[in-house]
Amino acid sequence: MKNIRLMRPYISFNEIKKDFSQIFESGIFTRGKFLENFRNNIKNFLKVKNVFLMTSATTSLSMCLKLLKIGKSDEVIISDFSWPATANVVEDLGAKPVFVDCDDTFCMNINLVEKKITKKTKAIVPVHFTGYMTDMPKLIKISKK
Repeated sequence: MKNIRLMRPYISFNEIKKDFSQIFESGIFTRGKFLENFRNNIKNFLKVKNVFLMTSATTSLSMCLKLLKIGKSDEVIISDFSWPATANVVEDLGAKPVFVDCDDTFCMNINLVEKKITKKTKAIVPVHFTGYMTDMPKLIKISKK
């Protein structure tokens, strides 16, 4: 079988090799000038005041739910087709994950979300999968109710 490349990376390794070499040689991976430069570049690109860098999507989700003050007796609606960390973060905060079936794109079936909402629902966490996105315009309308 012929080796087929489906998509080209946005940049080649040679374009960033020097930067990575400097980072590896410094031995500083989680703080320092490289991370600060990266953070400032993102702030400038997005034209925002603050950017918080996280070590993983799990850490990011945990931070977001903490900022929303998710805790005991709260419910968080999540897709039933996701990495276990999605539900684990909800449970770690003492809240209850409420699962919604996925559609044929393996994303949360938006048509089933409203039936899962209760007085205890505090958040809905969509998970986008394999290049497909959850129907965000429809989900945003539902969440505003």
